[in-house]
Amino acid sequence: MADNDEGGSYASDPAVLDPQERPAEACAYGHKSIDWICPRDPRDDGDYCIFHAPVSAKQPEEVRDAFVAALEEPGKQAKAFIGARLSSLDLSFETIQLPDNYPIDLRYASIDDRLDCTHAKFDSILWLANTEIGTCNFEKALFRDHVNLEDASVGEFRADRVEFVDGISAEGLSVVNDSLILGDLSFQRAQFGDRVDLAELTVDGDLNLSDASVQGQLALGSADVDGDIEARRLNCEGRVWLREASVEGTLELAKASVTGEVSLGTATIIEGVDMTDFEVDERVEMIHCTVGESLEVSGADFEDLLLASAEVGAIEGSSATFRDDVQATGITVSTGVSLDSVDACDLNFMNSTLGETVELNGIAEGIYFDNTTLTEPGVFDLSGVTAESGRITLPADTPVVYDFTDATLGDIKLATNNDDAHLFKHFRFENTTFDGFDFGPYKDDLAAVDWRIDTFTDAVDIDDEISAGEIVSEAEDFADLMEEADENEVEAISEMVAGMVDAAPVEFDIELEDLETTDDVQETMHELAERAEEELEGKKPGGPTPGELENTYLKAKNGADQTGADEMAARFFIQEMKFRRQRHANEFRTGDSIRGRLKNAWDWVTNLTLDVVAGYGERPRNVVGVSIGLVAAFGGIYQLTNSLQSGSGTWDYVLFSLQNFVSFLIGSNPRGTLAVQYVSATEAFLGAFLIALFVFTLTRSLNR
Repeated sequence: MADNDEGGSYASDPAVLDPQERPAEACAYGHKSIDWICPRDPRDDGDYCIFHAPVSAKQPEEVRDAFVAALEEPGKQAKAFIGARLSSLDLSFETIQLPDNYPIDLRYASIDDRLDCTHAKFDSILWLANTEIGTCNFEKALFRDHVNLEDASVGEFRADRVEFVDGISAEGLSVVNDSLILGDLSFQRAQFGDRVDLAELTVDGDLNLSDASVQGQLALGSADVDGDIEARRLNCEGRVWLREASVEGTLELAKASVTGEVSLGTATIIEGVDMTDFEVDERVEMIHCTVGESLEVSGADFEDLLLASAEVGAIEGSSATFRDDVQATGITVSTGVSLDSVDACDLNFMNSTLGETVELNGIAEGIYFDNTTLTEPGVFDLSGVTAESGRITLPADTPVVYDFTDATLGDIKLATNNDDAHLFKHFRFENTTFDGFDFGPYKDDLAAVDWRIDTFTDAVDIDDEISAGEIVSEAEDFADLMEEADENEVEAISEMVAGMVDAAPVEFDIELEDLETTDDVQETMHELAERAEEELEGKKPGGPTPGELENTYLKAKNGADQTGADEMAARFFIQEMKFRRQRHANEFRTGDSIRGRLKNAWDWVTNLTLDVVAGYGERPRNVVGVSIGLVAAFGGIYQLTNSLQSGSGTWDYVLFSLQNFVSFLIGSNPRGTLAVQYVSATEAFLGAFLIALFVFTLTRSLNR
C-alpha cells in the first residue's frame, strides 16, 4: 500500500476513504459522502487505479484511452470515475455512444488543466457535479442527454455553439480563475432544449449568453457575476429568473426575446441594464432591484414593468411599449427619467423620487404622480404626453412644476399637500388639449391665480430662452482659447467639444475623429457659432408668444365647455381674447406692410372695445356701466347745447338723455335744432345697440 503522499489531496479529505481501510488488491479510493468505493484494480505500481493515481504518475493519452475504453463496457460501475485525478481529458471530436443508459459519472473529479469536448457528441448523461476543472471547452459539442455541473469549479468555461438537447443543471457552479485571466463563462449561440439552471452561479469574469436559445427556464437566481452578463439576442421560451443576483458590470438584454416572465427582484446590477428592443410576452419584475447606472428600454416591448421600491441611476428610452402598466411606485432615481414616445396603459410613479429631471411623452391610459418628487426643485417635462386619466398630487417639500406643453389631458385629478402652494402655479399649460379634463373642482384655485394657467411659481427655475447670442459667444470664446492650447491636450479638448456640440440646440454634425488639431477645434467652433445664428435667430425669447397663449386658452375654453364647466369656459374665453389683442399689437409693431399694420390696429381697437363694452360678451355689468356713462355723457352734451327750455336743471337733461337712449323717439324739445336731433338719434341708435348687447350678455351669462 502506498503512503498518504501518493494519495495527495485525498489524505486531507474527510469524505475520502483511508487507503488503509481498503483490501490490498483493490483501488484504494472511495468516497464516504456518497458511499462509493472504486471497483477497479490498482495499477501495478501503486494503490490506485489509473483514474485515481497521482497525476504525475500517468500520461494524459494513457488516461484518455482508458477512459474511452471503459465507456464501451456495460454496467454502471464501468462509467463511474468519481474522484478521478487527471491532468487533462481530451474528448474532442469523439462520438460517445454507450452500450447502456448509465451516466458518465465524473463527480468530485479533478482535472488540473483542460477538459476538451469540442465537437464531441454525447448520447448519455454527463455528470460533472462537484468537479474541479482548470479549463472546460464544450464548443460546438452535442449533448443529447442531461449535463450536470452542480457545485463544480472551473477556471474558464467556453461552451459556444454547444447544443444541450436536455438542458443543463449547474446550480452552484463556480467559474473562478486564480490567475490574472478572469474566469469567463460563455454560452454564445448555445442551444438548450430544456431548462438551464445556473442558480447561485459564481463567475469571476463575464457570463455570455448572446444569441443563445433556451427552450425552458433560464435560472440565474442568486448568481454572482464579477463582470457583465451579455445576453444580446437571447431567445428564451420560458422565464428568465435573476432574483437576488449580483452583477458587477452590465446586464445586456438588447434584442433578446423572452416568452415568460423576467424577474430581477432584489438583484443588484452595479452598472446598467440594457433592454433595447427587448421583447417579453409577460412582465418584467424589478422589485427592490438596484441598478447603478441606466435602465435603457428603447424599443422594448413588455407586458408590464414592475419597478416598485427599486433604486436606479437613470431610466431612459424611446418608443418603448408596455401592453399593460408601468408600476414604478416608491422608486429612487439618481439622475432622472427620460422616456420618449412611450406607449403604456398606466404610468404610475407614486411616492417616488425621480432624480434631477423627468422627460416623459407618449400615450398612456393613466399617469400617476402622487407625492412624486425630484432631488431638487425642477420640472416634470410631460410635453407631448397623451393621458386619458390619472392623478397628480404635488409633493409637500420640494417645489416642482409639471409642464404639459402640447399635451392632451383627459380626466386627471390635481391636488397638493402644501396648503400654501397655489395649485395652478405648479402646472404649465401651453397649447394643451383638454379632452375630458374637469375644471369644475378647481374654481377657487383658478380664481386665486386670476384664471391664468400659463404662469408658474418662481420657486422653480425654468429657462425658456433659446439664445443664439450666448451660444455664439461661448463658441467664439472657446475657439480663441484654442490658440494657446497644447497639442498634447487635443484629444481631451476634442472630446469636450464633441460633447458641447451634442448638447447644442442646433443640428450640427461632427465626428470626434475630425477634431485632430487645435485648428480643427477652432474651425468647428466658428462653424457652430454661425449655425446657431442662422437657426436660432428669431426664436422666441422667454416663453410663449401671445398667439400661442391665445391658442392655449382657446383649447382650455373648449375643454371646459366639453365637461360643462361653463363659468370656467367664460373665463378662459376672456383670456383668449385678451391675448388676441396682444397678438394684434405685436403684429402692428412688426408688420411689413402699411395695410397689414392698419388692419391689426383696427382689430386691436375692436377687440379693446368689445372688452370694455361687454367683457367679450361675458359681462353684462360692463354693458350697464357703459350705458350709464353714455346717458350721463349725452346729458352733459344736451346741457351744453341748451337743448331744453330755459330753467331746466341737470336732472332734466339726464332724463331727456335717458328717454332718447331707450327709444328712437326724441323727447319734447322746444328749442331743438338739427344738431340736437342728430345727437339724439345717435344716442338712440347706441342705446338700442347696447340694450340688445345687454340682453345677449345676460342670456349668455345665465346659460353658463
